[in-house]
Amino acid sequence: MPTIERVLIAGATGRTGRHVVAATAARGLIPVALARDEAGARKVLPGAEIVTGDLEDADSLASPVRDVDAIIFVHGSDADSRRDAVQRIDYGGVANTLRALGGRRPRIVLQTT
Repeated sequence: MPTIERVLIAGATGRTGRHVVAATAARGLIPVALARDEAGARKVLPGAEIVTGDLEDADSLASPVRDVDAIIFVHGSDADSRRDAVQRIDYGGVANTLRALGGRRPRIVLQTT
């Protein structure tokens, strides 16, 4: 079984995501926080490795998923008022990430609301 070292966390700056980043690091793994806004992410996750990308844009996810062994999804559309936010972010974000992986198969954990 492959070793897991680098873990991408989608939703890392959210309420649950911050706990996941801390728990990942506490277990000796390297948390990699996916964020749309790097400066904002640095404020809530000081010292964490931050990669930029948008779950709604599969092309922006190619680099963030390149060197990770696992992905934890704790993202959500609850702060988005668009009518189709659940489809675009909750479902679409996972689909776009899988597309960006290009056939790679890291371990994946999906926590949904």
